[in-house]
Amino acid sequence: MRVRLGSRRINLKRLQLLLADVYRKSRGEVDVIILPSHPFTGPVIGGYYSPEKIASHLRSFAERIQSAWGSLGFTINTLSKLAADYNVNIIAGPIIERAGPRLYLSTIHVGSNGELLGRYRKITVTEEERRHSIGPGREIGVFNIEGRGRIGVFADADLVNPEIFRGLQVRGVNIIVGSLLPQRGEPLLFEAPGDRMLRPKTNIINSLIVARAVETGLPIVLVGGIVEASEGSIIAYSDTLIADPDIGIIESYTRSVDDPDSYVLVEVDVSKSRPRLCDDTCRRMIRMFCTTFKSAKSK
Repeated sequence: MRVRLGSRRINLKRLQLLLADVYRKSRGEVDVIILPSHPFTGPVIGGYYSPEKIASHLRSFAERIQSAWGSLGFTINTLSKLAADYNVNIIAGPIIERAGPRLYLSTIHVGSNGELLGRYRKITVTEEERRHSIGPGREIGVFNIEGRGRIGVFADADLVNPEIFRGLQVRGVNIIVGSLLPQRGEPLLFEAPGDRMLRPKTNIINSLIVARAVETGLPIVLVGGIVEASEGSIIAYSDTLIADPDIGIIESYTRSVDDPDSYVLVEVDVSKSRPRLCDDTCRRMIRMFCTTFKSAKSK
């Protein structure tokens, strides 16, 4: 899906058209819709705005995901209505979450009844995100789809940390999904000489997603996206990829910059989608890691 920077109205209209098309062609049999990063506002950090504008956009786009006063942001309210209208679970993010004085990049799960059922705050935060007061999450993300299975969640640079994926594997998820848009200055980015378009290092992304699928024994869906500037020119993109632990990248499911406003229908048989068992070696490594971390923290 193309996401135009800062244009909530345009992005919402595009999303409504896509959801209507998916619902019509699938005859309402889709259980979960996975949206790209920052589906309504577009990304803020990573080369999309000048440094002096980033702080103001963070303040403008940050939303409460949970509030004791019941005052929630545009994204939650909009997705709640869409999920209820189409009777479908929606996973979206990351979006910019405000929790008191803190900011996070959070992926959310809205159930088919329109209720907020889950939240994952991105663990792997880049140096630029830290400079702009984005904090890291502390828990891996597992979303339960009632009667269907368990979905593990990641975002952006989480892909370079196998520990996150092993944690999801141990938690018994049936599939792992995440989103990625490139950021200037981070390790997964590639910029062609003389080309202003931000794009990821395709060969590295492909290798990483296949490695994570093989390590965990689980299918992995990486949702890409296309970012437009305010006048409509494309300034960044990332491919949508699906990796099977036994096959690798399934080329027929790949969507690139040449496939704007398109989607992929993926069927997962949860009876066959089983994570690799955490054997004795795995358990020893986890115990050793936790003990070492606890000892280092106490010092």
